[in-house]
Amino acid sequence: FGRGVVEAASMSRPALVTDRGGLPELVTDGVTGWVSPPDPASFARALRDAADPAEQVRRGREARQRYDERFTADRSLDVLHRVLDELASR
Repeated sequence: FGRGVVEAASMSRPALVTDRGGLPELVTDGVTGWVSPPDPASFARALRDAADPAEQVRRGREARQRYDERFTADRSLDVLHRVLDELASR
């Protein structure tokens, strides 16, 4: 699932992930973090880019906003209630 990415976002921290598996579904490259191909040269470039403090702050803010929109307990309860209401109406 990418729990570490979600926990980082909850603390306004952007993530650096490779473009394999499910993690790119949680990180938007250039917005909430960095998504890199897994080869060493590409990952090294992404690491250099991620070292920019201003970008860390900007992308961290975006990551927190996405966390608030999708992953808080209240949001999860809202989704659960909608699903249960839909099932009950069948």
